[in-house]
Amino acid sequence: MVDAYILIEVKPGTEIQVREKLERMKEVKSVEAVYGDYDLISKVTVRNMQRLQEFITKKLRSIKDITSTTTMICLE
Repeated sequence: MVDAYILIEVKPGTEIQVREKLERMKEVKSVEAVYGDYDLISKVTVRNMQRLQEFITKKLRSIKDITSTTTMICLE
């Protein structure tokens, strides 16, 4: 299994809507609103690196209000 934290920037005023969309995804284990350079931080767990790539490119990028992400992959 691969765990990763994804730091997410969203369009102003869309934090709640994006958070709700993320919470419905099976890969997402938690989503928190944060202050600072990012708006949300999400912990995801997937089977392998290929699944992480698919999650980011197909699911995250399909949410139109997300403007950027930074992914931090956890060490074993």
